[in-house]
Amino acid sequence: MNYMHAHAASFNACPPIIGSPHAFKARYGEGSKIIFVHPSHLFPITLHRYDTSYGQRVIQLLRILPILYPNGQDWLSRRLQECVEGRATCTLARTPWGIAGLTIETPKSFKTVKLSTIYVRPCFRYLGIGSMLLARCVSNWAQAGYSFANVTLASHVRSQLEPLLNRYGFKFLTVQKERYGVGRDELIYVWSPNNMQSLCPSSQCTLMPSIHD
Repeated sequence: MNYMHAHAASFNACPPIIGSPHAFKARYGEGSKIIFVHPSHLFPITLHRYDTSYGQRVIQLLRILPILYPNGQDWLSRRLQECVEGRATCTLARTPWGIAGLTIETPKSFKTVKLSTIYVRPCFRYLGIGSMLLARCVSNWAQAGYSFANVTLASHVRSQLEPLLNRYGFKFLTVQKERYGVGRDELIYVWSPNNMQSLCPSSQCTLMPSIHD
């Protein structure tokens, strides 16, 4: 059986060799040090551009959007159509257990792009998949000559995402108080090539994984 398609029918399954961060803690203890192992060493993982064959799987993956944001479902449908038309970009991290995570990038002007979405399924987190996806985005922006990129995130996930954003050249800009309701602040982060160069001199940068069409 082809390993990449062995679990195609259960695209929301989690790989048994990983489990979850909670499983790691339960097995090794809260104070244990976890040695980082790149996910591609554990199982095949490739980056793919979105096409309509992934439509329902992506909608299922991001089913929380309508709960978190007004008109979230309509927004996602429009963005995915724009990806098909080439007016936005959706990159999928694919594994034998289905889509592990994704990003959606939306150009806002000739020199500005927004990272509209970055998401990794809970049982695939802490494995470097978010880094793979964001590294691909940053590489694309640099090659395309973008001067700025921005992303907004809910204040309650700041501790989870800010270290990743900082690692790839994003800097905190400001906060939109109660953007989506009482207590629901949105934080704005901005990326520029200058930020990235200070973090990663050209002689030290590694090539990003290729995207499979």
